[in-house]
Amino acid sequence: MHTRRHFSGLLLATFVAGSRSSFGAPQSPVVGGVHLGLESYSLMPLRGDGIEDRWIELMHQLGFAECSAYEPLLQPRELATKLQAAREAKDRAAMDAAMQDMNKWRTGLSVSSFRDMRNKFAASGIRFAFFSGSPLTSGSTDAELEHVCSLTQALGAEIVTVAAGKSVVKRLLPLVERYDLRIGIQGRPNAHPSDADAIARPDDFEEAVSYSPRCAIDIDIGDATGAGFEIMPFIAKNHARIVRIELKDRKRDNTSMPWGQGDTPIKDVLLYVRENRLPIRCYIDCDYPPATEQRVASIMDCRNYIRSTLGA
Repeated sequence: MHTRRHFSGLLLATFVAGSRSSFGAPQSPVVGGVHLGLESYSLMPLRGDGIEDRWIELMHQLGFAECSAYEPLLQPRELATKLQAAREAKDRAAMDAAMQDMNKWRTGLSVSSFRDMRNKFAASGIRFAFFSGSPLTSGSTDAELEHVCSLTQALGAEIVTVAAGKSVVKRLLPLVERYDLRIGIQGRPNAHPSDADAIARPDDFEEAVSYSPRCAIDIDIGDATGAGFEIMPFIAKNHARIVRIELKDRKRDNTSMPWGQGDTPIKDVLLYVRENRLPIRCYIDCDYPPATEQRVASIMDCRNYIRSTLGA
């Protein structure tokens, strides 16, 4: 069982190499005229003890000063492995037990531990702009929604990202007002959703951001391509309400590919953002195989693709 003390200990581990690194802390998140960052979901194959140190070092290698925090990346590997094994075995009792252990760990995440994490990254010139907390659903309690907001604020992030439906966005509105946050509406792109509450089609995203000025679109253009969206018209129509574009390349059949080999117009998107001087954040969201230690090299390939596109 992992206690709050155990988690805090991981976060408090001193990153000596970062403060003395030859990379030097990035000074600005704007590179080549585009506001760039890393979606930390990309690091999932590397999770485990010491992930924060590797994360910081990679940020310096990328030359990025901003990233997101994806809660599952911080989960103890043994708990995540236990849950995954239960799911693969389709063992309902084992899944329930594993989820209970995971939820106990999750509720033990403290505001102070997230402040420590914020300070650790800030000391290396890196800030968090987004937090993707525990999966929020229509069944999430008010306490769970508030916990995610309190952790987002403690991390120094300004945006809590939400893949859930419209009802959850509405429930979050009074909380983000109180915590002075914004909601990054990720939804789950799907051209033919079966759930009326889902934020899936382009018009669902447009409806959701109409609820409040604190709502903004956080679109994964790879997921959207796999769902049948026409990305460029969507961005052109909604750019004033888009806070982030997650860069991922997928084929129309939803298969993730190395950048430039799928059907997602990543290059066109980057150039559109730059040429129109849009303040939209563009984050690397690397998820194509293999999901191994090779992921670092894949992320660097994505960075090289951006460098080639933007000349930066």
